[in-house]
Amino acid sequence: MSLRVKLNAVKSKLNGVDKVTGLKLELTTGGAGPTNATTAAQDATIEFYERAGSGDAAKSDRLFATLTFQIKVDAAGKNPEMDGNNASPTNLAYEAFVRGPLVKFSSGGAIKSTAWKAPDLSSDFWVDLDLSAQGKNFTRAGLLYLPWESAVENNALEIGAKLLIAGTVEADVKDNNQVSVPLDHKAVPEDGSGTAKFDCVGVGIVYPVENALWAPKAFKSSAKAAKMVASTINVFLHDQILVKHSTTAAPITLADLRTRFAKIFTNAGLPAPTLTEKTAAELTAAGFEQRSTTRGTRWTAKTALMADTASHLDTDGVEVPFFDFWVVFEPTLTPVTTSEGAEAEEIADFDPSTSKKHVLWPTAVMNNNVALTHGCGVHPTLGATEYPANYLVTTIAHELGHALGLRHALMATGSGYDLGPAGHFDNARGLMSYSEITDGICPLGFFGPVHKSTLEKRFL
Repeated sequence: MSLRVKLNAVKSKLNGVDKVTGLKLELTTGGAGPTNATTAAQDATIEFYERAGSGDAAKSDRLFATLTFQIKVDAAGKNPEMDGNNASPTNLAYEAFVRGPLVKFSSGGAIKSTAWKAPDLSSDFWVDLDLSAQGKNFTRAGLLYLPWESAVENNALEIGAKLLIAGTVEADVKDNNQVSVPLDHKAVPEDGSGTAKFDCVGVGIVYPVENALWAPKAFKSSAKAAKMVASTINVFLHDQILVKHSTTAAPITLADLRTRFAKIFTNAGLPAPTLTEKTAAELTAAGFEQRSTTRGTRWTAKTALMADTASHLDTDGVEVPFFDFWVVFEPTLTPVTTSEGAEAEEIADFDPSTSKKHVLWPTAVMNNNVALTHGCGVHPTLGATEYPANYLVTTIAHELGHALGLRHALMATGSGYDLGPAGHFDNARGLMSYSEITDGICPLGFFGPVHKSTLEKRFL
């Protein structure tokens, strides 16, 4: 009998309500006709589709993720087994489940899938994907990132699956069951404004109140309510950043960084930043100097502009255009946490009417004992530069997001923002999450939908 894909909803009680927080995938032998699976392992894929459900604006099914693996059955054509690492039972590496074609599993550095597409991790919502029913050597829990669904589409995502074996359809979407995952984000202000209640639970991640780091008086008072339009964005990059983060095997260039920054910011509707390297002498000429602070020597506003690094007034700091961002390398600055690799600029005040701000100290990339991009592997087709450049740019863009007033995305680790399945970290779920190098892999990050809407409201 041919195989079928069965999707089982996994529910967790969150805020006293059962929510779909995962999918358990299993294969059954309930189909009519012979199976394409054999006793010898063959390449296979399961494609995940957003189905055109009731009230959905979509008119047809839409592919949003693909899982690749190998599959085999016993001599009776039963007991299907999914193998994520058929050639070697250990050291399975993986790339995150993504919206868009292809998730790649690898063993020993050999990618099983020949097609390549950089993952899109900007989705705000995800569910766990449990492959334990027939999965073998899938040594990591999968996260299935879900497309954004709006309130007009009933805040629910109908998920269906298609199974292909050796390129032949074994079970089409219509042959398998589907699961409706409620995306309960009705209280998430999609334009960055709204109430303080965020009950977006059941599928992973939402954003905190207002998505802004600025003090309420700084943005909300009538005197400072003017909209600042981002017609240009300038990023001044301390030349030591490239010196410290390039190697002979991975020589990151300024032109390469420009391309990656442009992708991130234009994806959010903002102008592509103008990226320029600056020397220590140019930092000094701009009004900054290296000074002793409680966390070590760092670049700050000059003494004449900020007399005390531990105390400041609204008028302290280097006055610069609001959309100018200085990014420096800080080899001796003590990180706030052991994993901290960078931190956003600190401003004393800003004035939307003039689009000016007072910067106390610029965005910092910290040495943290080793280069920020340590642990990055070699991309199977794009080479040694790809992942280090992605990580460096994503990290800096994350800090620039803070400078534009964005908070982190929420994490489900009991930190007070526990709105998702326990045990998960705020990892690689949109640019304003904490990104991580996993098995040497680091895709380029992008702002998630809510953050994009916030940026649009404030700066476009």
